Amino acid sequence: MQGKRRNHIGNSYRGGNRRRRSRRERFNGSILVDGGSAAGSGRVMDVTVQIPDDLASRMGSGGDLSRRALEALAAEEYKRGRLTKPELRRLLEFETGDQVDGFLKEHEVFEDYTLEDLEREREGLQRLGF
Repeated sequence: MQGKRRNHIGNSYRGGNRRRRSRRERFNGSILVDGGSAAGSGRVMDVTVQIPDDLASRMGSGGDLSRRALEALAAEEYKRGRLTKPELRRLLEFETGDQVDGFLKEHEVFEDYTLEDLEREREGLQRLGF
């Protein structure tokens, strides 16, 4: 019977108690819970995903797989309206809003843009003389 590899999503918050993670567990990202500031303080939740070894070896390993899982979760939660752009930026530890926009484009997450939105922008540009 094949074993299962555990991939951890999350890392210790900046400051406070930290446990040293094995090399396999480290990655760039965290799932923040219980508030915290935009700088990333607060508690974090570790999420463990069990993947059979034969599948995990084809999917990648370590930080890359953990980061991809975090990004997939973040994109899906943003699509469902459970995360805002500032929260997405904090979760993925992006420095700029442009990085968030690039991430959303890369993950094919597009904002609703109606004809009413277009008309409102057109009218605003006309008022400004464009």
